[in-house]
Amino acid sequence: MRDRKIKIRFRDCLVLVLLWSTPIYGQGTGTLGVVIERNTGGLVILDTEYRKILRRVEHLGDLSHATIVFSRNEQFAYTFQRDGWVHKVDLLSGKKIASIQAGKNSIGGAISQDGKYLAVSNYEPGDVRILDSQSLEILKIIPADYTDAEGKTQTSRTVGLVDAPEHRFIFSLMDGGEIWVVSSRPPDFKILQQWKQVGNYPYDAFLTSEGRYYLAGFLKSNQVVRLDLWNMEAGPQPVSTLDANLESPKVPMYKVPHLSGWGMADGKAFTPVISEERLMVYELKTWSQLQSIAVYGTVVFAVPRPDERELWLTFAGPKNDTLQIIDVATFQIRETIKLGRGISHIHFTPKGDMAYVSVRTENKLMVLDAYTHEIQETLEINGPSGIFMVPRAHRIGL
Repeated sequence: MRDRKIKIRFRDCLVLVLLWSTPIYGQGTGTLGVVIERNTGGLVILDTEYRKILRRVEHLGDLSHATIVFSRNEQFAYTFQRDGWVHKVDLLSGKKIASIQAGKNSIGGAISQDGKYLAVSNYEPGDVRILDSQSLEILKIIPADYTDAEGKTQTSRTVGLVDAPEHRFIFSLMDGGEIWVVSSRPPDFKILQQWKQVGNYPYDAFLTSEGRYYLAGFLKSNQVVRLDLWNMEAGPQPVSTLDANLESPKVPMYKVPHLSGWGMADGKAFTPVISEERLMVYELKTWSQLQSIAVYGTVVFAVPRPDERELWLTFAGPKNDTLQIIDVATFQIRETIKLGRGISHIHFTPKGDMAYVSVRTENKLMVLDAYTHEIQETLEINGPSGIFMVPRAHRIGL
């Protein structure tokens, strides 16, 4: 009888421990989002249903150029950051559960189509590293070696890393002017294709949302090349010089608009023009020029609302206090909104009813109704930057 009483008490204690350790907000992960809090070197975990801050994860390091991907079950966020560290964060507990330094100067990362592997793109050392997504163990190092014009072997910075259909990673060699395709499957993670001399200093790239086209832009020219993953035999093809011959007055280049700032909507590409206050519009299939749109400033990000009816713009330099909204059907400016200094990133909720906008200098994350454009909530975050919502776990090319 005495033994039975001890067992009951132990079981009761176990139940209490489990209850204490369960997340207090009692929900799944589908409505969660993560915001980079640059001034603290941490993350803020959001509940986008109730528009509130749930938890903070601090002391992660240099998040000045950080990006985040999510596990397929939506429970874990992985950071890729400038100081080379990769952290695995449990969104339910708000705890960092694994970390590894996968480079000295990292520029981005991706998660494989099956969610089992991470790839890290490094400026220094020049390579791509494949990690196990469970343990963060480094499984493969792929040096970005190329042959220069004098026949010497050099090592390049790697950029434009994405996950692609058919279990592949794709990236570009910034110094080598090459595009590589690598298998995201073990044990070898083989290099499947390498194209040389594709252009002068590819500095960024992206994959179109359906996963068909990989586009790379070049730092020392206006050229863009497009790799059709349905027709790999053709290799990367030049699609435009992006020279509209409609120059508007030049302004300082406050920030290079990376290709992630290009808006894709209604079968069109809306591309910022460097050092000019306008967007160019191209038809995606033929890459023919359709329109030049004069806008408020030099565009950093052009973000389509999920229904692709509107394009929301943020700007660099002294005009970074303003948000501008374009009607995709008419190419007309719908609204110009002042929110505060340091507007940078925009992220819509998956069905597009709300827009989250980081206003870094003001230490605010603002939530706007995506249709009326009115502010619904303001959250206090210390230097908010990149915004990432958990449903990104199910999109390719991120």
